[in-house]
Amino acid sequence: MDEVKTERDADIEWRKCKKSLLYYLTHYVLIQDRIKQSIIRWEPWPHLLQLVELVQAWSDAEERKPLSVIIFKSRQVGATTTICAIANWLASFFESTKIEFESETGEIANEMLIRVKVINRYHPDYLKLKTFPDQDDILGYPATNAMLVAMGSTPTAGRASD
Repeated sequence: MDEVKTERDADIEWRKCKKSLLYYLTHYVLIQDRIKQSIIRWEPWPHLLQLVELVQAWSDAEERKPLSVIIFKSRQVGATTTICAIANWLASFFESTKIEFESETGEIANEMLIRVKVINRYHPDYLKLKTFPDQDDILGYPATNAMLVAMGSTPTAGRASD
């Protein structure tokens, strides 16, 4: 993380993060590495950069249309954590964002929400957002009117959440 000494510096960093997902990820996203049992920086692996570029292009578009991304992946490739970091970026910097984490079970989806909470917890104060509600399956950022919801995949998951 860059050293921020003044409110002006903090404002500049906030604007850089809002403008560039990659800047945000490489400068401010710390994640739990459960193998090393430590907090580490997010790493820009080439396969993850494709996803980052896709989301950045969508974010930069003059007229945004709903974006759904389905990723078929193996374990331990960083995709889930990157998705959680992207979700936190969207919820932190863009008004009225709604993110739905769907997984095979609600428990797995809740784990994704925990990752978002960890990312937010390790932000410097000028990027850290207050949360409400803050429950196992829902996280809100009142400052941006954003909501992140975790749910298990069922035939009706997400239909009544709008």
